[in-house]
Amino acid sequence: MISRRRALGLAATAAATVAAGASGCTSSDKKAISGADSDADRSIRLLMAVESTAIGVYERLLSEESQARRSLARVSKDVLERCRQHHQEHLETWRKRFADLKRPVRADVLSVAEDFFRQAEAAGTERDVLLVAGRVERVAGQTCIGRLAGMPSAADTVLVAGIAPVEYMHAATIGLLLNDKLAAQPLAPMDAALAVNL
Repeated sequence: MISRRRALGLAATAAATVAAGASGCTSSDKKAISGADSDADRSIRLLMAVESTAIGVYERLLSEESQARRSLARVSKDVLERCRQHHQEHLETWRKRFADLKRPVRADVLSVAEDFFRQAEAAGTERDVLLVAGRVERVAGQTCIGRLAGMPSAADTVLVAGIAPVEYMHAATIGLLLNDKLAAQPLAPMDAALAVNL
């Protein structure tokens, strides 16, 4: 069976070849990122910003200085660390795609990033940690789904289609750790706003 990492690599290669021949941001994010960029640039920069936000959340949750980190069960800590690694891989995939398009990589920040970061830093119990992680994963998944119909090429769509299920897998696994049907709950108002027309 082909590994997930290998599948992403193949999809990225396909995207480069093509170039040669519901979700997670607000309207203010769209305006800030749009500028004079092409649709391809905007889509990829938005997805990169979402991955960067998720990475920032996990870095705070798993920081040695984090009070909640000390309360995490080993299995929770291992799952969250793996989620962080996946987001780093996804970000590198999109950076490579941007490089294939010969575009400069810019560090865009979602307007909701600070809200996520504050929640991560304020998390005091294992449940707090898992709730924050579950929320960011659901937003990441819906962001990918929201871009599926709007990607600039078939190869880019393949990339998003390969990443979206991973984000939902993260959310479902975190939901199991919570012993809660987190992944099936309706979106909170802020999450619903993020999922609109990325």
